[in-house]
Amino acid sequence: QPILAHCFPRMPSLPQVLSIADFMGWRFGPIAKTLVFLICIFNMCIALLAEYTTIGAIFSDFVGSVSYGIIILIGGLTLLYTAYGGLAVSIATDQAQGIASVILAALLVIYVAVTYRTPIPHPLPDGLGVTEAGWLAIFTLGSSLISSTMFSEAVWQRVWASRDRRALNGGAALGCVAIIVVVFLSGFGGWLAFVGGFATFDSNPNTYLMQILSPAPGQVSQVNSWVGVLVVLLAIIMNEGAVDSLQNGLACAISGHYLKNLPLRWTRVAVVLLNVPLVVIGTQGFAVLSLFLVGNLLTCCAIIPLIAGLIPALRGFITETGFVIGVVGGILGVTGSGIGLLWVPGDTAGSFSAGANWAWYGNNYDWRPFLAALLCSTGTMVAWCAAAWVLARKARVSGPGISKVLMRIPGMKWVAADPHWSANDVESSGSLGVSSEDGKVIWHDPNAKGPSLVGHGR
Repeated sequence: QPILAHCFPRMPSLPQVLSIADFMGWRFGPIAKTLVFLICIFNMCIALLAEYTTIGAIFSDFVGSVSYGIIILIGGLTLLYTAYGGLAVSIATDQAQGIASVILAALLVIYVAVTYRTPIPHPLPDGLGVTEAGWLAIFTLGSSLISSTMFSEAVWQRVWASRDRRALNGGAALGCVAIIVVVFLSGFGGWLAFVGGFATFDSNPNTYLMQILSPAPGQVSQVNSWVGVLVVLLAIIMNEGAVDSLQNGLACAISGHYLKNLPLRWTRVAVVLLNVPLVVIGTQGFAVLSLFLVGNLLTCCAIIPLIAGLIPALRGFITETGFVIGVVGGILGVTGSGIGLLWVPGDTAGSFSAGANWAWYGNNYDWRPFLAALLCSTGTMVAWCAAAWVLARKARVSGPGISKVLMRIPGMKWVAADPHWSANDVESSGSLGVSSEDGKVIWHDPNAKGPSLVGHGR
């Protein structure tokens, strides 16, 4: 959240910009806009699927009920009130849900502090102490969370809706602290469950925290006390808050790209249609971390090119083609890292299959695919842009750019949601700057007599 707040002043206030995809379209072109839109949609759908899967697992394993009932209830309820009230209702419910979550989390902490009396073994069992994998997780999870947040309209909407920069910075700082505290308590609770023997590696990974409420080590934890009911309520409230934010983010992305000039009901129908398969898949009980892994890796492939596009000083260097090449390079780098690590001589097809599966779904947040994503995306983007820059300035040779090539393909204008695009639409040679006096964003138009003010950090 603080990172988004820091990036926000670098984004000028443009009437046609409704999302991060719109901004990248304004900054680069229709192909970059469509690529960012697709990544955002995929990332938010993965996050929404993970939320449905988590609450379903809690009810099937901890409550002892069926999983689909609560998933349908939360999905339907949040769709109803977000369709009616949109972002305003989502923000209002987020406030109430946040207060309730803090109260219930505090009660759970007090309960565990009073009742947990299982001795902590010395030395700690293998895998539960300080390990190399634990230190590396700071890199993998840090890059994952930063990247996925930057490609989530659910969070960007809060940025667009901020009253002013002071409110944005204050809200981002408060949200950051709250997230750190809640995530730490959740992780620490799961660690206590493992140390005390309440959870094992055979337990459902989606309900590790719940295992700490088991009557005794080795017994299956289910709701059998008032604190169990509170934990279920906490899970429902936090899950509902995340789901309605993601549904609003999906509505924002879809309406801003494909349904910009259509009635609002079309957006509502599109969000409902997206939710139906996610609800069905959410009942299958996939491991949540593995679901997030796919979206996290994809956003890591695009995070450096995205940030480069937000830096005013790089406007004359980073091109739309370089942006797209960087994302593709990151994807190939992740896939290649898995294939290289699992390569079996003489079994090319098996090596490709097993390597790609490990890299994107089964690596358990191994650091190597994440490093490959960041390095390969950065390297290919910089290499392409540097070569283009040298050719343009030294040899006076320049290419048409990826949009001018791909937008000529029949039907591509509709895929990019830009039916009025023409070959004369070229990237502006202007640039962005920031006033050193008051931080206002300035658009330098080479065709104008002087720079024009286009926003106060917007």
